[in-house]
Parts: sequence; structure tokens; C-alpha cells
Amino acid sequence: MELRKWKLKMAIQFFVPLKKIPKVTHQDKIISVKNGKPIIFDSPRLKEAKSIFENGLAGFAPKHKDQMLNAPIGVELYWCFPVEKDKQPGDYHIVKPDADNLAKTFIDRMTYMGFWKDDSHVSKVVSEKRYDKISGVFVKAYEL
Repeated sequence: MELRKWKLKMAIQFFVPLKKIPKVTHQDKIISVKNGKPIIFDSPRLKEAKSIFENGLAGFAPKHKDQMLNAPIGVELYWCFPVEKDKQPGDYHIVKPDADNLAKTFIDRMTYMGFWKDDSHVSKVVSEKRYDKISGVFVKAYEL
């Protein structure tokens, strides 16, 4: 692949403080059978996680369609977990939840809240987990 400088068009960045980062991910589904057909729906824990993310994103969501990011889009998520007794701020967080699964749930909520038209428009994702003195997620999203 040819290396080149990326020209950023429209970009947003903000920090979403979270008292506790949900450990449940988009994979936490319940499967049931109704009239002989399988039905898949979100578990109560996943519904709660989505609500937590939506509440955190509410103050940053675009108010008008012309403020939405256009494809292709890059998203960088820097998860800040509370420091534990044997960890230092900046250390990598290497236990569950998985960074990619956290990103999927969060990006789905950003799509739902109108940051962009469809999550298929997201072409680049960076999701990093570290320990920090504050708990939450730093978000950078931009047009590529």
C-alpha cells in the first residue's frame, strides 16, 4: 500500500465520562423461539450498556443532518478504565471486555444517534484500552 498524507475534512473529538465502562458487548444476545422461528434480541445488560453510551453521547450528537460526518470515516476510541491497585495510569488494560467488541457497541450507538448515516461508512477504527485516573472514552471521528 502506498504511503500518503491523509487530508482530514470534518472532524470531531470529545470525552465521554463514564462512572463505569460496561463490560457487556454487542454479542450479549438472547435467543428465543416463537411460533417455531428463532428470535434474537438484546439482553437486559446490553440494553443497559446501550443506554449508558447513548446518555454519554447525547450532548455531542449532531443536531442537524448537515453536521453528520460523510464517508469514508475514521473513528478512534481511547477507553480509560479506573486504575487498579497493581496498575499505573497509562498501562494497557488487558482483561475483558475486548477492545473490538467495545468499539462495535459504541460505534453502533454513534450511528443510531446520527453522527453518520450508516456504520458501513466507518472505514478505519482504532480502539485502545488503558488505565487512567478518569473513567470514560475519548472519541475522535473524522472524514478521511
